[in-house]
Amino acid sequence: MERIYTVNLRREVLKVARWRRAERAVRALRAFVKRHMKVEEDKVKLSERLNNYLWHRGAKNPPTRVRIIAKKLEDGRVEVDIYELTPKAKVEGKEKGEEKKEGEGKEEKRGKEGGKEEKGRELKEVGGKGKKEG
Repeated sequence: MERIYTVNLRREVLKVARWRRAERAVRALRAFVKRHMKVEEDKVKLSERLNNYLWHRGAKNPPTRVRIIAKKLEDGRVEVDIYELTPKAKVEGKEKGEEKKEGEGKEEKRGKEGGKEEKGRELKEVGGKGKKEG
């Protein structure tokens, strides 16, 4: 069984001292997975990438929200990883990116309206010291 969750860690993390927030985020994430996947807390295995993601800004400033993928194995263990880093998510992300390229992006709209690049006057160098006249 495989499920994708977006976990809001802000509620749990902001209750503790600043220097313990990343530690608390890890414990809150384990408790969330335990509750939703119906397993014991010692059966929950967080991936190294997920742990690094929770700690990458230091102990005082963990992310407030994290999107995870939880896989329940046949032996009752649950493996948890970041959803964005899984191969399945990368494939889905590429498909979404292709759809955006087909539609009009910000750059295309700016070109049609005559953005700053087209409206602005070209600057010419005057003198040898790099003075510019506008």
